[in-house]
Amino acid sequence: MKENNSLFSQTIEPSLITRAQQGDLTAHEAIFKCYSKATYILALRLCNQKEMAEDVLQNTFIKVIDCIDSFQCQAPFGMWLRKIAVNESLMILRKNRQLPQLVSYEHSDTLNNVIELDLQTKQQHCAIHQYQVQSTLEKTLAQLPAQTRLVLWLKEIEGYSHQEIAELMGKSESFSKSLLSRAFGRLRTCFSRDNNPKSLVEEP
Repeated sequence: MKENNSLFSQTIEPSLITRAQQGDLTAHEAIFKCYSKATYILALRLCNQKEMAEDVLQNTFIKVIDCIDSFQCQAPFGMWLRKIAVNESLMILRKNRQLPQLVSYEHSDTLNNVIELDLQTKQQHCAIHQYQVQSTLEKTLAQLPAQTRLVLWLKEIEGYSHQEIAELMGKSESFSKSLLSRAFGRLRTCFSRDNNPKSLVEEP
């Protein structure tokens, strides 16, 4: 799994984890400060609703406190915590079957990764103002069905493989690939209509 684009890729001192495993409250607080923003942004992108994202944030760090003794240092701590956050987001989504409302995102830094991924791969240039790109992308992401948005974000931003996504969702890899293709098609249509960068986003 690639980790370059993920906000969870930041590292913390192993001694901090050891202290947290020993019940040091200041260590738990330091871990929260380090990863709370990343957790909230991930939850907001996947759930598309602030209230649900806040619940995911709270539930994730409760689970971290409860399960930190089981953490093995062979894997990066941030990736372990991210897995908990993704699972908590999926649980919230399964409990809330209604389509989420359109929200205004406050943190759009990582949205550029979807655009940058294509630009770096295709070596294309687009003379669109950054705010126009972000605006269209944010609105499109918010309007995607929950499963499609989840696959797009986990695959292109968090670096999950189709196999990993399929296991999380209890589906097949072809299902994940199909949703990703559908998401890119929706993005391409919206960018073509609103900003006219016809080849800005391509299907994988």
